Amino acid sequence: MREIADIAGGFPTAVFTAVLVLLVGLWLLVLLGTAGRDSSYDAVSLPVVAASSAVVVMSWFLCVSGSLVLRGVGLPAPWHTLTASAVLIGSPALAFKIARRVTRVWRDRPARSREPGSPDRHRT
Repeated sequence: MREIADIAGGFPTAVFTAVLVLLVGLWLLVLLGTAGRDSSYDAVSLPVVAASSAVVVMSWFLCVSGSLVLRGVGLPAPWHTLTASAVLIGSPALAFKIARRVTRVWRDRPARSREPGSPDRHRT
């Protein structure tokens, strides 16, 4: 656990750790109902914020995983910095691709039935 805490505060992962802390704060404000009360963009911005949150969480996880692998390899200082920079750039790129694929699958799923008597019909 100490190793993961060290990695979370270390070079490549510290960027995503800071963003993750801000993101947790944002979602706490949303849960408490204090964020976006008088915004007319709530219906549009919520999917964007949710997708961005998923990208940040996946980027943080990928960066922590890559840093753990790099720590185990034990490269010399210049090579370690170069590969850590590649992890910093590659983890959000990979997270973005994963998020696009997941949202594409979610968007292309069959629509719910709207027929009367259907068990998943929305009540108005």
